[in-house]
Amino acid sequence: MVIRHREIRFGAKAVEKGLITPSQLGKAVSIQMKEDLLGEKRRFIGQVLLEMGFMGTSQVKDVLEAQRNEKERNLHDEIYG
Repeated sequence: MVIRHREIRFGAKAVEKGLITPSQLGKAVSIQMKEDLLGEKRRFIGQVLLEMGFMGTSQVKDVLEAQRNEKERNLHDEIYG
């Protein structure tokens, strides 16, 4: 049996929930890319959004919980149909 589940991206989930705009996500991703190019330690997008003031701690936790719940549902559906 091959189990395949789609990855639930933090930024997409935050936009879906109306917590940030696509533009805010784009700005945070740009910062991540710049840090990558400079060889700096990669930060999670939630951390970048938090530090930019686009999200609060409780909002980040809410998105992380939603990601976890969705991943568990997808896995359950794949295993049990």
